[in-house]
Amino acid sequence: MAQLLGSPPVAVAARAGPTLMAVARPVYADLGARMVVLSHESGADIAQPFIYVDGLLARPVDCSITRVTLVNSSQNFWWNLVMGPQTAEYAQVHLWQAQLADWQAQGYLCPPFILAHIHENNFYRRGSVAWDSYYYQIDAHGNKTTPLAPPFDLSAPDPSTLRPAQEQEAIWQTYEAMVVWAAGHLQVVTSANVVDLAAAAGR
Repeated sequence: MAQLLGSPPVAVAARAGPTLMAVARPVYADLGARMVVLSHESGADIAQPFIYVDGLLARPVDCSITRVTLVNSSQNFWWNLVMGPQTAEYAQVHLWQAQLADWQAQGYLCPPFILAHIHENNFYRRGSVAWDSYYYQIDAHGNKTTPLAPPFDLSAPDPSTLRPAQEQEAIWQTYEAMVVWAAGHLQVVTSANVVDLAAAAGR
């Protein structure tokens, strides 16, 4: 990756068990990585957001606007709700404003680290990701279940489905509105920026 990009990736997010990751993290640090994703959507300590693990800064996340809780207490991703009756309520700008209002109501003096990620395939595919069927059994609803053992079948059928063009456009419009709002109201930071913030804080 360093040869391809011209510099080592700042953040790494390998998925493995704790034993393998304890070995891998120091290797990533030696290869030039500076941050590791330990938590998918949360996990920061408000009192001490900058914590290092095996030489890598753990990505701080105070709150996320990726997943929303529905009236029946189930959770879903906002991009799966853009065509429903409560589209405006689940739009990213609305979720962001609600998170910030809640943060301020708690009386915190520092600004939060808010995560607003979406995977590239979420813009145009629905359901499990294409490679789930390589490594897991897929049930009748398209969900991954039991892990498979090698050798893996890389020609297994894709369990995801193509989103209709109208839904794809709605997701893009919602995402673009979030980017515009964030650029005008917040300090947007990359992984490299967060590493620099930690260094400036003496961490």
